[in-house]
Amino acid sequence: MHFNKLVDRCKKETEFVSSMTEVAINSHYQRIIGIGPDCIPLLLEQLRNEGDDPFPWFWALRVLSGVDPVPESDRGSFRLMSKAWLQWGCRYRGV
Repeated sequence: MHFNKLVDRCKKETEFVSSMTEVAINSHYQRIIGIGPDCIPLLLEQLRNEGDDPFPWFWALRVLSGVDPVPESDRGSFRLMSKAWLQWGCRYRGV
């Protein structure tokens, strides 16, 4: 399935889910992770486009990249977590 369709379906199915664990185990979220590291730039672009209300792509990015650039003090703030990942992305393949 095309990346954008997976994103759309994942967001639709988890729209009212408050648990990050439940979001991360969504079948479409898992299929995005299954694409592999090649989708890291696509996920970073998603974060960039989502602005101050980002979807929690952080688990997928962490799994796919093997790193977590989010400072402990920023955990829980999706806006700040997104900012940390986007800053990391600028160094990752120049995204």
